[in-house]
Amino acid sequence: MNGYKNDTAMLSGFLIITGYIVFGFLLGATAMTMSLKKEKGETRIIAINKMDVEIEALLYKIEQETKVDRALVLKFHNGGPKMFSGVAKYTSVITESHSPTLSSIKQLIQNFPVDRSFMNLLIKLNTDKQLAVDVNQLDEGSLKRRYIQDGCKTAMLVELVYTESGLYFLDLSGKSDFILSEGFTKVEQLANRIRNIYQIAKKQQLLH
Repeated sequence: MNGYKNDTAMLSGFLIITGYIVFGFLLGATAMTMSLKKEKGETRIIAINKMDVEIEALLYKIEQETKVDRALVLKFHNGGPKMFSGVAKYTSVITESHSPTLSSIKQLIQNFPVDRSFMNLLIKLNTDKQLAVDVNQLDEGSLKRRYIQDGCKTAMLVELVYTESGLYFLDLSGKSDFILSEGFTKVEQLANRIRNIYQIAKKQQLLH
């Protein structure tokens, strides 16, 4: 009888110890999972911040070293996580650089309605990937009014990347014809660098 009690006690002790071991293992695994998620989240934040700094620097370089007076990265979207037909479309400025003679429009162009003239231009951009724009030849609309208000005569739109939620594109405009200037090669080179960054950001799921 005493032997039976001893066996029972040993079994109970074994089960308790095993329980503690399993609990400790699960606790450690949970802590490790949370740590990895935190580390991944921090890594993503660092990558996003690095991208923002790089884009701002490249836009500034375009504005400072060429005849472009305003350099914008914009997003064409419908305000939701996915683009759908039959709903209103908007543009929002993501990043901006401009010459001292112009004012910032970043706050003004957030969820700004896209009119027919602008929409036709974006449809053409989808085909051509890059558009040279003579402001005087544009159809009447919000984009032409903005260029005229800035005193810009020439513009260029560059497709950067499509995501489920919309199109990111570059909008460069100048008071002189920067497209025919000697510095246009630099404009194209810097625009391509920005496009490459956005392409990588899409693959890394850094874009909303």
